[in-house]
Amino acid sequence: MPGCGDGIVGPNEECDDGNLSNGDACLVTCKNATCGDGFVLDGVEECDDKNVSNSDACAQDCKLAACGDGYVEIGVETCDDGNDINDDGCSNLCTSATCGDGVVQPGEACDDGNASNFDDWLAGALIAARRRRKAA
Repeated sequence: MPGCGDGIVGPNEECDDGNLSNGDACLVTCKNATCGDGFVLDGVEECDDKNVSNSDACAQDCKLAACGDGYVEIGVETCDDGNDINDDGCSNLCTSATCGDGVVQPGEACDDGNASNFDDWLAGALIAARRRRKAA
């Protein structure tokens, strides 16, 4: 009996490859596979969660979320500015810059990456931060 799945593109079918796979270019519903349909197209899409959110594990372009993609993945990243500049307020690990993170940010005289109050590096970073607050 002719219909979806017979290998022949019929009326109201976009495709018909005659198989029962949703991982190829033609879904079992005889519709063309597209990003956002909820099925991962093998070799083309990394993921497909059937939504248009860029703040979860799968971006709306069907690529896995990653630090540096320009989208903040909620619960995983505190920032994501989409670049590889480490001293611009958002680190290359997609964490917001803070005193004690090991990266000398604008306004910090030093930053040795620890929270020890007994070394000169942290004291210098705190002094610079206090000066910034007073100047603002």
